[in-house]
Amino acid sequence: MNSGNYRGFGDTKFIPELDQAKFDTIVEQSNSRNSKIIWSAIKSTVYDPNPGQLGFSDKGGSSSYYTPNVTEADTEMIKRFLASKGWTDAHINSRLWKNSDNQFEIKVASVLDSELKIAGDYEFEGNLIKITAGDFSEYMRKCADNLSQAIIHSANDK
Repeated sequence: MNSGNYRGFGDTKFIPELDQAKFDTIVEQSNSRNSKIIWSAIKSTVYDPNPGQLGFSDKGGSSSYYTPNVTEADTEMIKRFLASKGWTDAHINSRLWKNSDNQFEIKVASVLDSELKIAGDYEFEGNLIKITAGDFSEYMRKCADNLSQAIIHSANDK
């Protein structure tokens, strides 16, 4: 399931308004072998109006924020951990990996994989929690670079 084409907080899927046949033509005209392969693999999911339930896999759902073995109880424990440090999950643009029954990794999206003050290993309620930076660094770097270039074309300096 493609969990990447959802609006806002990921609770509402969007379907392209462009007819699928027209989108197929655009991809075909791109002359990109990789684009054709990827599009072939995902197009039915992109245009599927009933993609399934977002949520935890143990409850029949799907999410790109958590590995399939993460449960709601795990996320509640992580929220308690973050709160114990004075942080909230709203402050950290992250995904959660469950590496084993009591080992978790909070992957923070950032350009750099260093300089994150909260990065490190922690123990909480019998669990080992690792916070790492640099998740999606390639994409975050491109985004930051393009935003820097956009400043040149902005109407003001704010």
